[in-house]
Amino acid sequence: MTTHRPYRKTMASEAAFEKLRAGAGTQFDPNLIEPFIKAIKKLLSTTRRIYIPQLNKMVDIA
Repeated sequence: MTTHRPYRKTMASEAAFEKLRAGAGTQFDPNLIEPFIKAIKKLLSTTRRIYIPQLNKMVDIA
């Protein structure tokens, strides 16, 4: 949600978190949403680039 796609623009982290919360219990496991958001916020507070092995490159995270 937070990366650019040909069919939609980049979404801010907080907007993505709200979409995850809105989908809790339908699209996403409601028990995992808040722990996931907490982990992502912790990651975002420490870094802005991560290595994606499947892509074999560093990517910026929003």
